[in-house]
Amino acid sequence: MSETLYRKYRPQVFADLVNQNHIKITLLQAVKTGKISHAYLFTGPRGVGKTTVARIFAKAINCTSPKDGEPCNACEICKSIDKGNFLDLVELDAASRRKIEEIKDFKELIKYQPNIARYKVFIIDEVHMLTDVSFNALLKTIEEPPEYAIFILCTTAVHKIPDTIISRCQRFDFKKIPNQDIIENLNFILKKEGYSQIDQEVLETVAFLSEGGLRDAQSLLGQLVSLDQEKITAETAFLVLPKSNIINLASYFTFLHTRDLEQLVGLLAKMSDEGDDFDYFSDKLIELDRYAILYKISTQTNYLKNFLPPDTFEQIKKLIASVSLDDLKLALEILLDKKDLFKTQQKQLPLELAAIEFFLRTQDKKDEDQTSQPPKIHEPVAKPTKLANADTKPVVKIQETPIEEIPTIQLTELTTEQKQEILNRLTKSSYSLSKILAQSVMSMQAKNTIQVQVQNRLHQEQIKKANNHDKLRTVAAEVLGTAVKIETVINSDLTLPEIKETGDEVQHMLNVFGGQLVDGALEE
Repeated sequence: MSETLYRKYRPQVFADLVNQNHIKITLLQAVKTGKISHAYLFTGPRGVGKTTVARIFAKAINCTSPKDGEPCNACEICKSIDKGNFLDLVELDAASRRKIEEIKDFKELIKYQPNIARYKVFIIDEVHMLTDVSFNALLKTIEEPPEYAIFILCTTAVHKIPDTIISRCQRFDFKKIPNQDIIENLNFILKKEGYSQIDQEVLETVAFLSEGGLRDAQSLLGQLVSLDQEKITAETAFLVLPKSNIINLASYFTFLHTRDLEQLVGLLAKMSDEGDDFDYFSDKLIELDRYAILYKISTQTNYLKNFLPPDTFEQIKKLIASVSLDDLKLALEILLDKKDLFKTQQKQLPLELAAIEFFLRTQDKKDEDQTSQPPKIHEPVAKPTKLANADTKPVVKIQETPIEEIPTIQLTELTTEQKQEILNRLTKSSYSLSKILAQSVMSMQAKNTIQVQVQNRLHQEQIKKANNHDKLRTVAAEVLGTAVKIETVINSDLTLPEIKETGDEVQHMLNVFGGQLVDGALEE
């Protein structure tokens, strides 16, 4: 059976590690100076080298002939560790051995002195999977271990580890590996394996699918190599590789911010026909929008550059330059809001609704900006005067007329009649919203802003909901004849208006809820 690529090309010395320079330098220096801690915590995403570094470190501190902190890989200890049969290196998979009984057995091994090595190294992988009782049993041992014992805890979920354990370890945070570093490593492996012809697009896709994990990238490359073809083209590779959404992600992002709704809906329909995973797609789209916002704030951030292939990055970079930060933020908020809708059978529906809502809200903002600008006034020009002599060229006389600037309509107050009209119109479209506003105080502030004072946060959140906020702003603009803004504040001392039930209101409630009036239910 042939060996998998990620095992065949697993680094054997610190120098072979891809990226993670901050960890390499620190551990090398610790080995060279002999300042070894009794417990280490390696945390980070999957496939970035946590367990590999733990094994290299175990070799380095026990190697009989180390070279500048690196293991020699020639002595019996190094060879035994590479083969996986070294008795003084104990590895525990906490995902499958997490019970208190198994931890007690593990603690028994710690009592025994090393056989031939200087240190007995205990690597606990996926340590966050241990139970609370198991952590408590391990705590005292990690706090006061024998001089010969060194613990290396590896985890992908450091937030699940008790603080009492973390505080007793030296912590090293492993980072995702940039796509470019992954591509360089894949090219190195291909050269070693004798594959010289492979499309660059294929390697970019592999790097994107690996999500910063080198092991995942090497596993995907192993699938391609198993095709056993001299030249690996994109067409051939995509028969084996999982479907990449990188082009679709860039297309959705572009169509959204260039307001091409027709193309966007067509893209989603095509993805649906091809059986794409829309839940995963939305997660990556949210990630892309977040990186776009960070890049808009500072072009020095590398998140977006590492997330996209070079050509796609250049396209998105140009688009971001023409899009406002407000629009990028709005798109991200809408996508996050629509995440809960993916339980529906129509998986593309949340993304369609997100696009439509973004288009409508940005269009409303555009219309509002245009409404707030004073109309342009052009100077009247007199018609040319006809002269008696037809051969003489007509002289155009410009009539100089004084121009008065016409200001935007500025409202100073909100009358009782206007408030009531707003409530009446909202009752027809949103009864619950009208009832909340009936228990609030509306007043006109500067710059055509309607301030709505409510008594509690629940009412404030209901009014601030995108749907309710847009309804109120639209109805208020219709009643007042000009665009307005809505501001909601909480006033706990607000005196609520007295609500009197009349026959009309009772009848309206019956119409809304479909009930009927029972005799004797109301007293005169």
